[in-house]
Amino acid sequence: MIWSERNCDQCIKGPKPDLVGNNTECAIEQSIAIAAATDGSLLHDGMTPMNKADAIAKRLNWDGKSYLENNCPEFVP
Repeated sequence: MIWSERNCDQCIKGPKPDLVGNNTECAIEQSIAIAAATDGSLLHDGMTPMNKADAIAKRLNWDGKSYLENNCPEFVP
């Protein structure tokens, strides 16, 4: 929720209030939203391949261990 409030909710690519399903505008937001609804990781209860999770982590400049406290590098106001 903290990440979404600081980044996705203020980004042009963030989900619109009436969105149902995937956010095709931003793979980062979609991945974090699915993580919040599953196991909390970018692997989404093993449903996402490691290489795809790694690619999202690299786009976030995230080490995969620490809490995501930085701003999204792909944020568009």
